[in-house]
Amino acid sequence: MNKDSKFIQCIVACVPMYAENSHRTEMVNQLLYNEVARILEEENEWIKVQSGIDKYVGWILKAQVREIDHKTYMNVQSFRNVKRKHDFLMPFGSYMEGQVDGTPSVDQVIKKAFTFLNAPYLWGGKTIFGIDCSGLVQVLCRVGGVSLPRDASQQVEEGEPIEFGTHKKGDLVFFKNKEEKITHVGILISEESILHASGTVRIDNFNVNGIWNDDLAQQTHIFHSIKRVL
Repeated sequence: MNKDSKFIQCIVACVPMYAENSHRTEMVNQLLYNEVARILEEENEWIKVQSGIDKYVGWILKAQVREIDHKTYMNVQSFRNVKRKHDFLMPFGSYMEGQVDGTPSVDQVIKKAFTFLNAPYLWGGKTIFGIDCSGLVQVLCRVGGVSLPRDASQQVEEGEPIEFGTHKKGDLVFFKNKEEKITHVGILISEESILHASGTVRIDNFNVNGIWNDDLAQQTHIFHSIKRVL
């Protein structure tokens, strides 16, 4: 990071990050309230940024952020997401200045996970108004004091490998496609149940083969591995 780098901070509840500098391209991620990023490129009303939290790159609108100095950029990354103590609403998982009393337990993280049930699926989303599988896991682990990368294919590189049969509530489970690529992730709420974003945020059965969807009466995801980060 050179001395001439410029930085921004999210000043609205949620800023969409696009693949290109156009609303017509796909949303690849979101910045939540107070998240910071480094400016990589500027073009008219658009700026290309790299998130300070998970280093994800995308295009955002200048009007939804404010420019900050390097000291503020570094300081915000030491914030903890805390209970809301202001008279306005913000997305769960947003960063606020202040401290929390200890690290939330796995049970507390799972309790928060249930609040996302039935949220619609949205590629690149990270809020209850729309969220994808890795965004859900990233936000929940953030509550547990663990910072994870944005995508499932990156998240699988984190944590302690766990053998099937020794897994427990709070472990992350990753799933693959026929080409052996990681395409999905969820969090266990028991040894046999998983909460994940697929169509909506839902709870399905988990076994050694993968995810079994009772509504469809079929296996929907192929098991790859289990990691413990909480």
